[in-house]
Amino acid sequence: MADVYIDPATGNDLSGDGSSAYPYASIQGAYDATTPADDTVFHLSDAASDVLTASIDSSSPNNWNGSRHAIVGWDRGNGGYGVIDGDGSYRCTGSLQQQTFWHKIEFTNGNTTGNLFSGRGTCIDCKFTNTGGTGYKIIPNLCTLIGCLFDNVGSSNNGTMANGGDVTYMHKCLFKQGSNSVFAVYRGYLHATNSVFWLNGASRCLWDGGSYNLTNCTLYQQSTGTGSGIGAAGGVGIRNITNCYFEGWATGLGAQYGQNLVANNAFYNNTTNVSSASANMYYDAGTDLVLSASGLTDPSNGDFTPTSDLIAKGFPTNIPGTSTATNFPIGAITAASSSGGGGSSYTNVAAAKFTRLE
Repeated sequence: MADVYIDPATGNDLSGDGSSAYPYASIQGAYDATTPADDTVFHLSDAASDVLTASIDSSSPNNWNGSRHAIVGWDRGNGGYGVIDGDGSYRCTGSLQQQTFWHKIEFTNGNTTGNLFSGRGTCIDCKFTNTGGTGYKIIPNLCTLIGCLFDNVGSSNNGTMANGGDVTYMHKCLFKQGSNSVFAVYRGYLHATNSVFWLNGASRCLWDGGSYNLTNCTLYQQSTGTGSGIGAAGGVGIRNITNCYFEGWATGLGAQYGQNLVANNAFYNNTTNVSSASANMYYDAGTDLVLSASGLTDPSNGDFTPTSDLIAKGFPTNIPGTSTATNFPIGAITAASSSGGGGSSYTNVAAAKFTRLE
């Protein structure tokens, strides 16, 4: 395993050698100066942002696209998150980084008319932040997202995430949306567990296309009576919505155009809890709870912990809660090497088996 260090504050792309003593200044400089190899770990310092002067090109002059490598935050006393800043003009990832493993990286300020993040691979404990603009911000084709924060990265006329017809796997993620976003997730195939979608005025949370499979998720609208938690739309394949909680929507769950299986969900303060009049196939396989009080501890201030009353009614206790409105903690990451060994280092991280993700 090779370790390559990057520090935008003190590094130099010309004279650096990638050691911790003489780091490179940018991810692009590190890509350009090193030979692609599986299991390479690029450590991006939290001392300063890697402000891009062009979109990261992971294919030229060296081709890192075909290698399993990691880009992780290098904690130098500022929180441990390496920051990639698109400077309002550039995409924060290479276009074909399909085997990249990202850990504790913040992607911010991407192209205001295009992407913030586009690619495959795995993101664990990462942040996606932006102030708006137009165009889809995140296009995670065949991507796994665990413990990630999406903080107001929607846009005035499109959504936070559009995964282009491919599958996105999501666990313990938090969407925090302002009123400038029309919807949070648009099209594609989303498999989400133990995640929270917190919107404030956006008209739809999940809408249109593909299939959605949601388990143990919370969909909360702070601007009460606005929009749809899951919007009814054409082109939907299969929706499986189980053990999810809906609060504050005009319509909590809209079932339409496809196969809709829902079971054991809970609702509070929605104008309409479930709308299924236009569904081709709608099947409620369990008992839905309609509450007389919020099932969340203090959602308007970012604490989505289930109340004891909701838990007493049989709702899962592992719906995530937070008092800081940042990332949900996921626990330690232990990676096993491809030969079957184990350890606490980033050995073969991009192809690793993570033995503890809580």
